[in-house]
Amino acid sequence: MQLEAGLSKQVAELLNQIEQDIWTEILDEMREIDDERARAHYYNNMGVERMLEYDTAEAYAYLRQSLLEDITFSSPWVNLGILHRREGYADYAESAYLQALKYDDSDLQAM
Repeated sequence: MQLEAGLSKQVAELLNQIEQDIWTEILDEMREIDDERARAHYYNNMGVERMLEYDTAEAYAYLRQSLLEDITFSSPWVNLGILHRREGYADYAESAYLQALKYDDSDLQAM
């Protein structure tokens, strides 16, 4: 019985160490983003929230600010395309989608 308890403790410690190693590896591999990209994410998210509320002017303003923070961030370009398409501006929507693909040619939402 004592042998089983000792083995269980060793197994638990080993599993704990493996879990810690995995988390350390995941965190090490996580990409840090600069402040401009972080702000671009924020403004993009705010723009999407306004789009969901059908507040077109505010959505556009937030998406524009997102692009001013980081013009290479494809998500606000995609969302701007969605906004333009929803408002009936197909040509502007296409231009926005093409910009998104220019900066991230694997962005499936823009395709």
